[in-house]
Amino acid sequence: MCRVSCIFFIFMRILKLKLTKRRRRMMQLSTKELLYLDDILTMQQNMTKTLNDYATRCQDPQLKALCQNLANRCQNNFNSLIRHLS
Repeated sequence: MCRVSCIFFIFMRILKLKLTKRRRRMMQLSTKELLYLDDILTMQQNMTKTLNDYATRCQDPQLKALCQNLANRCQNNFNSLIRHLS
């Protein structure tokens, strides 16, 4: 989970730098960058679904809350990326 979040935040910084440099013209991403975006979006969605599933199965309230918190963070990461792309 930590590795996915780290990759996500590093990529978001790179994307923000590109957006700032290209603010005056249309954003153009390479095929490789688009594939990275697709992978990250898919990973965030999968992690959100998985963590929500774990949360519904958990009996321990603390573990359930942790899974829900992590699922919310993954969903926020996904939403943030979508906002930056639109």
